[in-house]
Amino acid sequence: MAEKDRNEISADEKRIADMKQAYDTYPVSEEALNRVRAGIEQAKQEKKGIKKNKIVRFGKTAGISAAAAMAAITLLANSGEHIAKAMEQIPIIGAIARVVTFRNYSDINGNFEAYVDIPQIAEENTDNQPALEAINKSIEEYAQELIDMYEQNLQTFNGEGHYALHSSYEVIRNDERYLSIRINSVVVMAGGNQFVKIFNVDKSTGKIMTLADLFEEDDDYVTIISDNIKTQMKEQMEKDESLVYFIYSEEEPFGFDTITEDTNFYLNENNEPVIVFNEYEVAPGYMGVAEFTIPADVISVK
Repeated sequence: MAEKDRNEISADEKRIADMKQAYDTYPVSEEALNRVRAGIEQAKQEKKGIKKNKIVRFGKTAGISAAAAMAAITLLANSGEHIAKAMEQIPIIGAIARVVTFRNYSDINGNFEAYVDIPQIAEENTDNQPALEAINKSIEEYAQELIDMYEQNLQTFNGEGHYALHSSYEVIRNDERYLSIRINSVVVMAGGNQFVKIFNVDKSTGKIMTLADLFEEDDDYVTIISDNIKTQMKEQMEKDESLVYFIYSEEEPFGFDTITEDTNFYLNENNEPVIVFNEYEVAPGYMGVAEFTIPADVISVK
């Protein structure tokens, strides 16, 4: 192979080569190997056809088709436990995934106004566009809920009074394993109310994570994290009299007692869970959004 050809090996070709090495390394049935070989051969033929017809994908010469590559992945993953474990190392969403503004919603109607930035994950080299589409759909649906809330209030009050919705986003983590997008929203009527929604994506699975996904099945993470948060609340209030948290008790029946599977969170740079509460959820409004980092010596993620 010429030096130029070696340098121009695409990501798709490298991925297929890695998969071929995986099934050559581990013992699998001859029938399974024949199925994989057929899939790879089909991928090569499709690649030749793409080059011959000079089809351009994402602005660059296409490699092996995504359909053929995913077919090979499926065959390998079903060929045995060792192969399946090897395939777990191949990320569904690449490390260079970018977050861009998909669209903006803005409206001014008398004393009512709304500004909503809607993010979207973009990844040119991914072989699993359906995974991205599912995640982006969830993000867009949440943004639409905010817009619907604004438009419903506009209709209900017929533009009378004052109402403002401002929603923006920030990327709080984006590395080889995780992508976390935090959507910060503020609604102002008689007073202001801040609330947060965080979308955490596990790039190895291409799915939005829940808190339960971070821990082993037998970990009582709900109790452990809830108890630690209440301990942190009490310690903070003892150190600073200006801090006030609502903790469940007979005197405070509506105070914080336990997290749920839907509680907002993200993983910090040390892979420690950070639990996020909306304004007024566990403290008076003047304290804003409250966050609690759960130390690794209290509970560690898998």
